[in-house]
Amino acid sequence: YLKVKHGLKPTTLAEAEACARVREGLGGLRAEERERLPERWLQELWATDLLRFVRANRRDPDAALAQLLESGAWRKEFGADEVIRDPAYSVRGFFNQQEPEVEWTPPQTTRNPGQPLLIYRSALHQPKGRESEAWVRFFVHQCEFARAAFPDHQVAVIIDRIGSGLSNQDPSVLKALVPVITRHYPQIVSRVYIAPVDTILFVIWSLVSLIMDEESRSRIRLIKGKDWKDQLAKYLDAGALPARLGGLGGQRT
Repeated sequence: YLKVKHGLKPTTLAEAEACARVREGLGGLRAEERERLPERWLQELWATDLLRFVRANRRDPDAALAQLLESGAWRKEFGADEVIRDPAYSVRGFFNQQEPEVEWTPPQTTRNPGQPLLIYRSALHQPKGRESEAWVRFFVHQCEFARAAFPDHQVAVIIDRIGSGLSNQDPSVLKALVPVITRHYPQIVSRVYIAPVDTILFVIWSLVSLIMDEESRSRIRLIKGKDWKDQLAKYLDAGALPARLGGLGGQRT
C-alpha cells in the first residue's frame, strides 16, 4: 500500500498499515454482513478507495472500515452502480438540449499534472427545474466517473458565480448533496474554489457551512476582489480554465 497514490500526498507507513487492516477486516466479514453490500463493489474495491477512507478517518482502521461498510450499504440501497451505467445522469444526458451547468475541462498539466477540473456554473441553475434527488444522482454519477477515470487524483472544483444571483441559489440541493459526498466519497475533492464572491454568497456560505464538517469546510476557498481571476490562476492551470474565468479556454467535455 506504500505505492498507492491518491492526490499530491505520498502514502505514509501508518496509512499503508491502516489500509491493510481495513482489507483484512473486509476479508473477515460474516455472511450476513456481506449480504448488505454490493458483491461486485466489494470484490473490486481499489487500494485508492481504502486510502481515501483511511485518510478521512485520520488513519484509524476501525473507523475507516465502519464508514466503508456504511457506504457499501448505502450504495446497494441507492443503486450507485446502476447510476453510473445510466447515460441519463451523464453531463450530456442530464442537460440534454440545455446549456450544461456542469463541465469537465482537460486535466491540469503543470501545477498538479493529471488533476481533473469540474466547473459548476451557478448562473445557469433554476432551483425549481429538478428534484433534489435527481441532482444527487447526477453528482453521484460524476463522482463515480472521477473515481474510475482518475483513480490517482483528487478533483478540483470551481463554483463559477459569474452572473449568479439570489434566484439561482438552491440550498435544498446542497443540503441533500453534501452528506452524500462527505460520507460516501471522502477525499475525492481536493479543493473547491468559489469565485467571484459577493455578499449573497457570504449569506449562503454562513448557512451551508453549518451542515459541513470541519475537514470539508477547510477545502473551500472563497475568492473575492477585483483581481479574482488572477487569484484563481495562482491555483489552477490557465490551460484548464475557460476564458471567462481568466484562462486560455479549456475545452468542455
